[in-house]
Amino acid sequence: MFEAESEFFGPALRAFLVNQPGGNKYIHSVMDSQSYLDDLITLGENNPSWPTKQRDMKLLKTAQFARNKLCHAELVPLLERHDEFLLSWSGVCDLIGKEEFAKKILEIRNDLKSLST
Repeated sequence: MFEAESEFFGPALRAFLVNQPGGNKYIHSVMDSQSYLDDLITLGENNPSWPTKQRDMKLLKTAQFARNKLCHAELVPLLERHDEFLLSWSGVCDLIGKEEFAKKILEIRNDLKSLST
């Protein structure tokens, strides 16, 4: 899961935010998916034309919850919900138009699923 978060999810968030108004502050920033998610949630909350706002906000908050469980090494929720967490990261990548990152996260999800069979 750490590979999915650090190699694909965080970079996808940064790549999206760089292209938003004021995005130049992200160009040389330390890779910090927590602050990227905070900013993306704020962006969504302040955008009345976000097409599926309620569902998207839930997805973003699940992705943030997953990131926190991973980065704080809370193993029980990670083991119990890793599939949901990886799907949330992939879903956020799709939401922000970073489909290639979403695909890589799903590949990691499939690799993990194959280990449990």
